[in-house]
Amino acid sequence: MVLWQGKGQCIDGQTGAYVHARCCQEIQACRRDIASATEATIARISTYQHRCGVDVADKAFDREKLCMAECRAAIAELGQPVDAQTIMVRCRKIDNSRGVQTLETVVPLLLGVEAAFRECDCPVDPLLQATEERMSLFHEKCKLPVADSLLTVSLDEVEPLLCSAECQAAEELEVALPDGLAEAAEAGCGDAAHVGRLQRLLPVVRDLDGKWRECKATEKAAVVKPSEQQTCADPSMRHHECGFFGIDQQGCEARGCCWDPSRDGTHWCYDTSAASRCTTMCPKFKFSREGRSDCRGFNSTHPDDKVRGAACEAAGCCWQPLEHHSDDAWCFHQPCLL
Repeated sequence: MVLWQGKGQCIDGQTGAYVHARCCQEIQACRRDIASATEATIARISTYQHRCGVDVADKAFDREKLCMAECRAAIAELGQPVDAQTIMVRCRKIDNSRGVQTLETVVPLLLGVEAAFRECDCPVDPLLQATEERMSLFHEKCKLPVADSLLTVSLDEVEPLLCSAECQAAEELEVALPDGLAEAAEAGCGDAAHVGRLQRLLPVVRDLDGKWRECKATEKAAVVKPSEQQTCADPSMRHHECGFFGIDQQGCEARGCCWDPSRDGTHWCYDTSAASRCTTMCPKFKFSREGRSDCRGFNSTHPDDKVRGAACEAAGCCWQPLEHHSDDAWCFHQPCLL
């Protein structure tokens, strides 16, 4: 083990022999890095404890406190975290000073709370909940088996139930599935069990939803005439799916629907008659940015998201934050939803 002696000299801890000067330079560099990393790590831990009100030594972090706007703003002020773990691994090979030992103590504490903090932006849990709720609606409104039983049932077996008058009349199923389900299923965040369940349920619920809407569209095609088609100027109309996966323009327009493949993230074939049945309101689910229209009565530039959100709602608009520095509307006019 190489130990620091001082005055620019290094000696081997076992033999007492002087070590090459390069070793001294490496130790000096490590000690500077260790001091800087330790200071930054302790500062970050202190912010979590005092500004966010969480105990970093407690594995069961309070998610609500970690995810509140005040905590997120305080952590953002510190900038990107220093890669203290890499410095610790590199320097412990050539230096066993107290500085390394201190860093070895605080780094695991920071890594634990940082992992929990990153979960604030993880979409897995809310989207899993939305998926589970959709499965429950199919069970309640359409008499389909419960979610876990549906994993072993083919779509052909339940198609008659999905296309039944009782199931087709379920207005709750008109609400589109939240955006980002596929991305959430592949996200490298969230509890592993929750991610696995979302990955199992997602293909099933998408197939059920697609078949339900296909039956709905077939029913509409029998009563909607081309002369009755409406324009779809409202961008939120793009979220009222009228077709099904794989439908082409001819099939879409034959149903009396709008066809526009130019907008990624929205349905290419969308409902033209929804405007007569939809309601202007703020969505309870995460609304796609492509359907958002900037709120003209909102002009707040306050740094606190909560304050800006209150100003947005006071203007009669909907507030759903996106990622920071996004040019898309966080505050948008209430869309017309089925």
